[in-house]
Amino acid sequence: MNKKAFIATTVALILFFIAITILSSFLNNQKSLNQEVKKAEVPVKTLTFKDSFNKTIGTYKCHYKNCDYAMTKIDDDSYSLEYLVSEEQIYEDIINDRFALIEDYNDENDRKTIIYDIQNNSKYMTVDSIKTYNIDLENNYFIFSQNNKYGIVNLGDNPKILFNANYDYIGVSNQVDPTKNKLIAEKFAAMQNNRWMIIDLSGNALSPIFNSPIANYNGLYITTIENGKYKLYDYDGKEYFSNIDKDYISFTAKFVNIVRNKKLQVIDPATNKIIVNNIDLEKENYNYGNSFNIKVENNKLIVLIFSNSNNTKKLSFDIKD
Repeated sequence: MNKKAFIATTVALILFFIAITILSSFLNNQKSLNQEVKKAEVPVKTLTFKDSFNKTIGTYKCHYKNCDYAMTKIDDDSYSLEYLVSEEQIYEDIINDRFALIEDYNDENDRKTIIYDIQNNSKYMTVDSIKTYNIDLENNYFIFSQNNKYGIVNLGDNPKILFNANYDYIGVSNQVDPTKNKLIAEKFAAMQNNRWMIIDLSGNALSPIFNSPIANYNGLYITTIENGKYKLYDYDGKEYFSNIDKDYISFTAKFVNIVRNKKLQVIDPATNKIIVNNIDLEKENYNYGNSFNIKVENNKLIVLIFSNSNNTKKLSFDIKD
């Protein structure tokens, strides 16, 4: 290679490396600029928490673009338990002036519910979802799910996990305490490996194990459903009225409401006394008070029968001993 060719080659290489350096610098600056623009598009958000007196009690500084109060989840539609039906899911308010249910995520696959301890400015626990039925359970109990399993946590004055997420499903019946306007939460329906039972607040079984889904329960009786027909048991496993087909069963205090062939009976299983006998029903969707509603007032059983024309028939029956 002669001297002129060497010089030309050297100059070309120098110019090439200068061009590469300039291009690399431009690309790095552009990347940094894009990151700054993207960051500017997602401003940092802060959640402010207020107590029942509208006094600010704490804040939470968000980390991701999706950050707000967490929506409660009601996922009982796939199960037979007669749960309290709500119109829609809601965002939960501050719990006990202590906890907030929030979500803070970037990608939908990372969406979780954070139980945030406002008092200690920390995450108490992170769960897949919280279930409250939009009316709340008594005593600040909450059914939570983790990894497609269910457990119960108490978010009261002395918060603690009552038991970990060990069950395939946990639900609470639609029995409401009218003095608290909250769901009675002393017992729960639970399912594990397709076997059903009633459990207590420690996750221990209170009832026999049933191979059919639990449809409802109270403090005295349990109903299961199999092939569209109901069965009635007590907590010792004794079956009642096994000789008749039952299209639907619900509870009113110590009484059992039985529907068969579109006729309503109200019976006291402890005495086998029939309080209401063969009242005709018009609506066939019996669940959730759609066809009839029964309550106890002043030693009388008040029965409301609903019709398709929106008329209501009110009946009264004496239940004095």
